[in-house]
Amino acid sequence: MVSVDLEFDGEVFNHSIMVENQFIPTINNKRLNFPIIADGDPLQVDAKFIGAVGGVLKKFEITINGIKGFESKDVKFKQEGIVYIGSLPYKQFDMKEV
Repeated sequence: MVSVDLEFDGEVFNHSIMVENQFIPTINNKRLNFPIIADGDPLQVDAKFIGAVGGVLKKFEITINGIKGFESKDVKFKQEGIVYIGSLPYKQFDMKEV
């Protein structure tokens, strides 16, 4: 189960969060316990944010199975987009390959 928590300051027009190539839709910049199918170790994360220069991504947090996997705070838009592409190891979330 994946949870996402976002906070913005300024104009942010659009965002897309994908975990294991599965889109995580947000409601009011949050999503709690969204089920995904893990495809292998590590878990792949791809997040894109589009906003006005000078806006701030105040909080971007991904929690998997109740354990915080990624957190970013106060990232300023120096251009019109912010992209995060990374991976999170299974062992961080007490997950095992089956």
